[in-house]
Amino acid sequence: MFRGIADGVGVPILSGGRYDELLREFGADLPATGFAIGIKELLVILEAQGRLKNERQRITVIKCGRQTRKRAYAYAQELRQAGKRVVLDMNGAEYDAALYDSITFE
Repeated sequence: MFRGIADGVGVPILSGGRYDELLREFGADLPATGFAIGIKELLVILEAQGRLKNERQRITVIKCGRQTRKRAYAYAQELRQAGKRVVLDMNGAEYDAALYDSITFE
């Protein structure tokens, strides 16, 4: 077993070890290792080090369907090249209008 630690956080940010027994349960008697990273803990460290950008720029959500995704993707790339933050949504999720600008390709 191993753990990764960093200054400023009272818990490990990474942990892992051997998982040979786990693979046997899936029919593969092989050696294995794995690890997990604590995303919240990692963010605390990055924030404490001043390495997180605190961008207040609004995010543009481009909603599209199967028929319009190529055009939507091309437009998303244009916006990203112009420095905009863009999410391409093909699943019809709801976004808070106070936080996101929304464009629909039909």
